[in-house]
Amino acid sequence: MMAQYGNESNYQKSIIQRFKAEGDPELLIVVDKLLTGFDAPRNTVLYLCRSLTAHTLLQAIARVNRLFEGKDFGYIIDYYGVLGELDQALTAYNELSGFDEEDLEGTITHVKEEVEKLAERHSQLWDLFKELPNKQDPEAFQQHLAPKDIRDKFYDRLSLFARTLKMALSTLDFVKNTSEEKMDRYRRDAAFFLRLRVAVKQRYSDAIDYRQYEAQVQKLIDTHIKSNEVLQLTEQVNIFDKAAFNKEVEKVEGAASRADIIASRTAKTISERMEEDPVLYKKFSKLLEETIQAYHQKRIDDLEYLKRTTGIMEQVRDGSEGDEPETVKDRDVARAFYRVVEETLKAVDLPIEKDRAAAIALRLDDIVRAHRIVDWIRNDDVKKRMEQAMEDHLLDLRNEGLDMGFDAIDEILKGVMRIAENRYA
Repeated sequence: MMAQYGNESNYQKSIIQRFKAEGDPELLIVVDKLLTGFDAPRNTVLYLCRSLTAHTLLQAIARVNRLFEGKDFGYIIDYYGVLGELDQALTAYNELSGFDEEDLEGTITHVKEEVEKLAERHSQLWDLFKELPNKQDPEAFQQHLAPKDIRDKFYDRLSLFARTLKMALSTLDFVKNTSEEKMDRYRRDAAFFLRLRVAVKQRYSDAIDYRQYEAQVQKLIDTHIKSNEVLQLTEQVNIFDKAAFNKEVEKVEGAASRADIIASRTAKTISERMEEDPVLYKKFSKLLEETIQAYHQKRIDDLEYLKRTTGIMEQVRDGSEGDEPETVKDRDVARAFYRVVEETLKAVDLPIEKDRAAAIALRLDDIVRAHRIVDWIRNDDVKKRMEQAMEDHLLDLRNEGLDMGFDAIDEILKGVMRIAENRYA
């Protein structure tokens, strides 16, 4: 080591840095070192093998009290029996004088107290499914988790149960004093619900957040849960990648499950693209919501549900209802302007022919294109000139007999600018 690092100081700095960042080495054995100025949030376990008192004890346990991804607690393994000194240290240490005594309660929690919460957390998880008549039907579990608020509760409760189970199975007292039957049930339920989590995340297109798949939960799976299946979350395929998305849908069994994947992924796309064509995507969103409700209210069967969601997805892919005038079909932004014009005038009882609405939209699009420059969205002067030119055109139309009020003109300008800033950014 001295040949490689030159001196003890360089060697120590390198070891500490590797411990903080890379996880190799995983264990540092120190005597009167790293009690102050040592900040490694990933440091999870402290083994105490010597006498420590007062501020020295507080400094030592503080090495594991930082939060880190996948870490709920810092663990202290006390081989020497010094934690009995902790209450006195907390009371006597003058730097803690600003804290009330109740603020310091819970500084140390015995692992047994956390493990004792396992049964309650297991029951709370199952309580989400108490209304299901058939607890052997995986499809029923997935459908029960269709509402997002229930899924969020499920994810949170499962995560808490799994982390507590991992802690329990790592504790000698729990393993010695718990029947094998009960431990097997906890393991089976954990495996079942973890598979269910993967399935519903895919089915309802929930965002993949690998932080939810904590290191502790992964450790539980690797160490204590035997499974022939791979519990894997993958990035979701965009609906516009037709071949890949169709392949993903084909992996799922059942028309209802496929329809749910299509519906949730289409809803996500609608939400992401709403500002690009608000009138169109609001229609698609309403149509999709009505289809989902019709299925949940049992007014349509699984096959009809799949047929309707697929049809809506195809329209979203096309970005069209299919009834726009030919003049705007090849100009996406003008097509969105056309819908704003038509919708606004319809709202003020001023129906307009489709071709005329399309002609107005094309002219507005030409004006936007003529005025836009690099970074025009952040240039107020350019935006004002653009709006003024469009307003002048709409006022000319008003003078030509298209009797739209000033409120309607303002609404059209507002809608057109909203789209232009998203499409011509």
